[in-house]
Amino acid sequence: MPDIIWIAIGLWLIFEGLMPFASPRTFREALLKIGEMSDNAIRWSGFFMINLGALLIYLLK
Repeated sequence: MPDIIWIAIGLWLIFEGLMPFASPRTFREALLKIGEMSDNAIRWSGFFMINLGALLIYLLK
């Protein structure tokens, strides 16, 4: 069971690294736009991603 956690962390790192590797300028612009967003908008985005991830795991299990 713990192996799957390390696999998940590895996949997360791969996906997180794709954008800055493939297009650093676009990545920087996206970060600047996120910095301009309100706390509430960022919070709702995080809430949406958490629920989408949980739904995906539920559907794949």
